[in-house]
Amino acid sequence: MTNKPLTKADVSAQKARIKAFMAEPENKAYFEAEKAQLAKEVLIKRFKEMRKSKGLTQKDVAKILGVEQPEVSRIESGKDAFTIDKFLVFVTALNGRLELIY
Repeated sequence: MTNKPLTKADVSAQKARIKAFMAEPENKAYFEAEKAQLAKEVLIKRFKEMRKSKGLTQKDVAKILGVEQPEVSRIESGKDAFTIDKFLVFVTALNGRLELIY
């Protein structure tokens, strides 16, 4: 198999296949669920990195936020559902900015 450049026709054909795939409700629902899960995983990873880069423990963050340490642990492990609003409070408490780069 060679790596020849894609032609405009190749790209158009691929776009058509994706559009047809996404037209099926079950495919679109699956894709949206996967996208949401990936976004959640990225947010959790960034939060943990930010906390650790500041040399803070989960207990330190909990104290800053006025919550118990197990809540921070549940969020970092993905076991606790969280809203974007709640996550932004956590990030703001660490004096961070929310920047996602995929």
